[in-house]
Formats: sequence, C-alpha cells, structure tokens
Amino acid sequence: MNFICSIKIFAAYIAIVMLGLCTGAFLYMTYSLCTVLVAGQKFSAFSSGFFLQGIFEVVPTVLSLCPLFISFYLIRHKEIPWYSVLVCMILHLCLWIFFIPALKEKLEFSVYKNKEMQAAVSLSPGYFRVSQDNRYVLYYSEVDSENNASGVCIDKSKSNGNVFTFSSEKPAIFQDEFSDPLIKNTVEMPVLLKQILKYFQKFTVSSYSRCSENFVSWIIFSSIIFAFTSVVWIKNISAWRLVNVLFILMDYIFVFFLNFFILGADDSLFQKIPILIKSVPTKSLLVCVLNIFIFVSAFVLWMISRLVKENSPEPAYYGDDL
Repeated sequence: MNFICSIKIFAAYIAIVMLGLCTGAFLYMTYSLCTVLVAGQKFSAFSSGFFLQGIFEVVPTVLSLCPLFISFYLIRHKEIPWYSVLVCMILHLCLWIFFIPALKEKLEFSVYKNKEMQAAVSLSPGYFRVSQDNRYVLYYSEVDSENNASGVCIDKSKSNGNVFTFSSEKPAIFQDEFSDPLIKNTVEMPVLLKQILKYFQKFTVSSYSRCSENFVSWIIFSSIIFAFTSVVWIKNISAWRLVNVLFILMDYIFVFFLNFFILGADDSLFQKIPILIKSVPTKSLLVCVLNIFIFVSAFVLWMISRLVKENSPEPAYYGDDL
C-alpha cells in the first residue's frame, strides 16, 4: 500500500511539472502571437518558435511553484508517507540545480535567434489608430514593405490646424510591445496580473543569470527552492484544509519576497556583516542562511506536530477529521 502511495506522489509531481510547462508555454505563445498580430491580417494559432521560447521563460517559475501544488495535492491525499515526500522534494531540488543550467545552455541560443528573426510587422492600411500618449489619431492610407506609412494625422491637443498629412514616415509613437495598438487595447493584461508576471519574469532572469556564474553562487541562489519546499511540511499544521492552504500561500509569498527584496537591496546595507566567502556577496549568503532556516523551522514544526498527534490520548474530532 505504501509503495502505491509513493508512486502516486511521483506521478502527481510529473503531471504538475508537465502540465505547468505546457500551460505556461501555450499562454506565452498565444500572448506573443497577439503582440505581432496586426488588424486585418490572419492570426496564426501555433508557433513552434514562440512555444519553445515559452518553455524557456516559464521553467524557473513552474519549478518554483511545483512544491506549492504538491502541498495542495498532499492536503487531499494524506495517505502519502512522509519519506516519499522527502525523496520527491530532494529530487525536485536536484532537478532545479542541474536542469536549469542545462536548459539555458541548450535553448538560449535558439530563443534569442527566434527573437532576432521576428521582423517588424507592417501595419495594415485602412484603420484609425490612436497613439500611445492618446494625443494623435492616425489613418494610414498606405504602408510599404519597410513599414513606412502615408496618411492623415489628427492632433487632439490643438483646436485649430490639427489635421495634417504625412508621407513615407515611420512614427515612433507606436514603438511598443505590441505591433498594432488596436490589438493592444483588446488583449492587454490587467494591471495586477501584469505586475505579478513582472515579478516572476525578474525571478526567471535572475535564475538564468545566476546559473551562468560559478557553481557556489548558483547553489546559494538555489536555496530559495529549498525554502519553497518548506510548504510541504506545513500542509497539516491545522485540522482545517482551508487554513492549511492559506498558510502554504503565505509561506510561499513570504519566501519569494524575502529573497526578492534582500537580493535587490543595496550592498551598503550589509557592510557590517562579516564576509565569509569572498566570491559570494554578503546579501546572497544572508538570504541562503534565511532560506535554510525557513526549511528547518517548517520541518521541526512538522515533527513536533506529528509527535503531538501520535501521543495524543484522545482524537480531536473537528475540522478535517469530522
């Protein structure tokens, strides 16, 4: 029975990773296809280049979120033995340490080559477009192959003499993430979601940047994954499942922003801390110690909770046990 339960968590882990990668890459590909879409032109439903680029971009985020979803799975399936969870998290940490540098080495060139091959898309004529600063309204009557446009422009900031024509010009007012402002106004992400993804993007950039440095620096940075795995040990801190979910989310958010703010802080704030390893910044060593402390604290808390439950004379029939 324990063997079957052990197999279940590893199957769930593989499913979570694969589903996360495919979903993240698909959403990245769809959004990227929208950024190069122009009104009046056909929409391509799939792009292998953008999908591969999406996998490259979402791998660090998916692996950081994996312990979170494993914890949610363990809340539902309490029959999973603790040693199977421990082995799964050790394998997860090894996957992070060795897979991220290998992926960067294999896919980085292909990803940047794909970005360079994304030529500027010519805007389609016959549409009214508003500039990014909302000052001009432009109508393109003709657009050549080099994206030089001719047409009519209306300056909304002026009351008189606000209409003029232009010919063979490439306005800088449309230089944005989207090729066409008409598409941007339709599919642009909400501000909150955009801000959350911006934090994950910074995490991705930092991950690939650190794995290119020396191995010691990469191991120290990888301690954040060690801290993320602490969520699996607080999954049963309460008898109420919803409370456990809230504790897991709070733990993940706390670890993420603790690392984000310490690693992004100015080096002058850590001058009084003695330098132990010359090749590693003090703040990196500090955040590594804090990450290990978070994991050990969660593990000790789980052990205490386990001993209390085993030695409890009477079972408590409430919450999840009701």
